[in-house]
Parts: sequence; structure tokens; C-alpha cells
Amino acid sequence: MVTTGGFSSIEDKRDISQQLLGKQGSFSAYFELYDDLVQRNSHLAVTIDDSPEDQPLTCENILEVARLLRSNVEITKANASIQIKQSLTGRHSNANVEKAINMSVQAMLMIDTAAKDWHSADFVLGDYRPTCWLASETLLDFVRKSFPVGLKSSTRAVRVAVEQRAMLKAWKLLKRLGIRFRRTNNLAEHLLFDQRGNCLYIFHHVAFLKAQLARYQDDLDPLAIDMKESLER
Repeated sequence: MVTTGGFSSIEDKRDISQQLLGKQGSFSAYFELYDDLVQRNSHLAVTIDDSPEDQPLTCENILEVARLLRSNVEITKANASIQIKQSLTGRHSNANVEKAINMSVQAMLMIDTAAKDWHSADFVLGDYRPTCWLASETLLDFVRKSFPVGLKSSTRAVRVAVEQRAMLKAWKLLKRLGIRFRRTNNLAEHLLFDQRGNCLYIFHHVAFLKAQLARYQDDLDPLAIDMKESLER
């Protein structure tokens, strides 16, 4: 099993893809990001809660946290942290538990639970501001907060594109409206429009999206499934 000081092994990739993506596959872009997150979390600045006796986080730790969260999506982050600290094998400080939560949610949902911490205070995308999973919030509430409905700036961008008959094709948006495109690993930023930079954010993990869609291929009306049921799958 990989620790926070190394890269995911073949066995890690098999377990993660089976349990979090629903099937085995290469998922090269997904695991490139996963390994980058492993390295990023392992080099975070030491805080007062860190301990030199912390056990390195493993792939199984990340999956264990994901299973706990998926089994109770209405648990608050504070309560989840307590349960995780008690259930993980070995010694884990509060900071280490925080890393495990961040890693598991990103691996499971491709949403950054600490997005606000990685951006400047004035960073905005239209009406969207990066957020964090607050201690008093449930996972369900955090996910709902991450996907607000009807962002005005994105709606305006789509309306302009339609009025100019761009048909939402990338080359037409670029040629007719001068819109540039920027890749994002955060699903909550997908199709958000940065007016200041005339830039449209695109979530580029196509294999991840296809794997998630495959989970609902046998449902007669997948769009009718609510957020809670979707998270529990």
C-alpha cells in the first residue's frame, strides 16, 4: 500500500478504481492527480496538531475514510473526524485526519474540501467563491453548497453563446467570443466562467465522468436520483 510519501501501486490503483469508480481501468489522469495530492498533502506545513509519531496514511486509510463518509453522508465533519481518528489503525493527529478526509473526498467526488485555502481571498469565478467543508456541516450539505444552481455569470455566458449561434462548440466560443479554456481538477468549478479573464473552466477528467455515468446505466430515470442517494452509492 502506498503511503503519503510515495506513489500509488498497481494494487492501490486496482482497489481505488474498483471501490470509488466502480470498475477497473487505467484512469491515467485521475491517478496522476491522486499521486499529486498524495505528494501535496505529505509536504503540507507542519501545524501545532501534527505529530512526529503520526502513522503514514495508506491507500487503505483513504478508502476506509471514503467508506465511512459514504455510509453516513449526513455526518458533520467534526463528528466524522472523531470517528476517523478512533477507527484508523495507529497514531494519527488531527492534522493527519484532516489530510485523510481531504484525500478521500477528492478521490471519491473530485471536490476539493479545502479549496478556499488554496486560493487568494479575492478569488472568484462569477458568482462562485471557493469554499471549504466546515466542521459543523454535513458532507451532504457541503456537496450541495459546492454545486449551487443557476449561477448568474455562467447563465449569461451560455445565453450569449446561444444568441450568437456558437452551439457551444469550443472552437466557436474561442473564435467568436474570444473565450479561453482552462482545465480544472475540481468538479465544482466545471463550466464556471471567469469574466475578468474571459476564461471558461473545464473539468477534464473524462474517464472519471464516464465511470460515474456507468453507475446509473441501469436506472430508468437517473436525473431523478437526489443528491443523498447519489452520494451513498
